[in-house]
Amino acid sequence: MTAPQKKIIVGVMNFDFSDAVMARAVEAGITWMRVELLWGATEQARNVWNWSQSDRIVAQCQKYGIQCLAILDYSAPWAASIPGNQFSAPADFPAWLNYVAAVVQRYPTMKHFEIWNEPNHESFWNLTPADYADLLELTYHTIRHYRADAVVHAGGTAGIDVDWYKALYDLRVAGHFDVLDVHSYLFRQRKGGVADHTEGDKLAAIYALMKSHGDGAKSIWVTEVGWSTNPTPNLTPGKFLETDVTVQVPDCLNYLSGNPYVGAAFIFNFTETCKADNTAQCWGLLHDDLTLKPGFTALQKWILSHG
Repeated sequence: MTAPQKKIIVGVMNFDFSDAVMARAVEAGITWMRVELLWGATEQARNVWNWSQSDRIVAQCQKYGIQCLAILDYSAPWAASIPGNQFSAPADFPAWLNYVAAVVQRYPTMKHFEIWNEPNHESFWNLTPADYADLLELTYHTIRHYRADAVVHAGGTAGIDVDWYKALYDLRVAGHFDVLDVHSYLFRQRKGGVADHTEGDKLAAIYALMKSHGDGAKSIWVTEVGWSTNPTPNLTPGKFLETDVTVQVPDCLNYLSGNPYVGAAFIFNFTETCKADNTAQCWGLLHDDLTLKPGFTALQKWILSHG
């Protein structure tokens, strides 16, 4: 059982910042987006800067009145520990910190920064928890040097990974972030009409860990939740029909907003390019032609009813 619902931040992950997509976001009542400010797209060679992509993201969010949770990631290919592989950790931490400093100074209205994406997953981080703890500490101090008002988020983990955060706390990461981020694609997935609360138990374990290290006043943001839908029934077992998401969205958000230490939930993803033979991409609340999926309407109704 959860506590009475409170107001939490509800947003979406987004990769498309066209006017048509942003107008759909406003139509849904969305006021937050989780966005990537990719190092490799910004600094294409050492001290060779191209801000066009990041500038557009920031400008479009400002134009449509949307606040950003900015992910600072991945490695610039020229600075990656596996040469050319952006999903490997930086080989050159000073170069990374130079990028971080440049971003936070360029965008003074942007307040929330998430440090890397899913660093507990080998697909996105090839080094150790200790290396990530070092990166987080250095990044935290760099951001705070330039922006005392900034909010630094520990990078959202793939799944609610209690062991990962235990390892980070053992490495004395407390004091080097302001919000702890996690990802989960299992909230309220109904099996035979029964809600699965396993992920809620993991959230409680994460918060107990935070509290034991003096971080009880900090919140947890669930920066990815979502439901992959099939373009046709029974195409892939374990996925959802589009109409199923009308139940999943309010159940998930009601559950999380009833959790006293959860501060935000971001649905992955706002748009999609879903093909019948590639169900892994069917995460969007909009079809690829920007027509509404049932999940969009469910989110719109939830936001409207919760002020």
